[in-house]
Amino acid sequence: MNLLILGETLLDKTKMNSPKSWINIVKSRADVNLYNKTVSRCQVEEVIGKLDIYVKKFDPDFVFILCGTQDAILNKTPNHIYNSIIEVINECTNKGLVAVVILQPLFNVELVSANFGIPERDLQNSLVTLKRYRRLIEDYCFEANIGIMDFEKAFIENDSRILPEKYYTDGFHLTEYAHEMIAEKFIARYKDLLTDKDSKRNFSNIQINTIKK
Repeated sequence: MNLLILGETLLDKTKMNSPKSWINIVKSRADVNLYNKTVSRCQVEEVIGKLDIYVKKFDPDFVFILCGTQDAILNKTPNHIYNSIIEVINECTNKGLVAVVILQPLFNVELVSANFGIPERDLQNSLVTLKRYRRLIEDYCFEANIGIMDFEKAFIENDSRILPEKYYTDGFHLTEYAHEMIAEKFIARYKDLLTDKDSKRNFSNIQINTIKK
């Protein structure tokens, strides 16, 4: 079984290979091949452009798509982000792959502004864009029976807003504590998938079970 993760990293560039990143935690507990091709500040168009290359190289059965935040920061519209993600999903489907959408944790406006110098008003607008995109893609995935997972729900309700430093290193990227929580959620959701080496099995039940939990 080969799993491919594409899109934005949740680590800052100084910790890209940290064993305590959520992906490396999952890798350490999985019995399948998990390929991490997430990069910093990735836009959806970059995923579209590199999908063929990675599919040929890694021959994945599942493709996890982790995008949206950077597009919102760059003032892309909710519909633009949504339509681009749909394009990735359709490309995966046409190649006989199972696509799963991962929604990133919402960034913290105050910390991002303090660390990157972006005006809070601009960040609030980007946050609105991101929330609108999330609603669009959630509805689509539910109707189209596409797997979707919300990493925001790995956090204790409201805790990341009250104690943002517990979860964020700079407002965008996550602390080791947050990575552990995300990894636990991912492993709990995809336990059967992560321990199944048979890449020729029927994926439909796993795919259905990823929706609206």
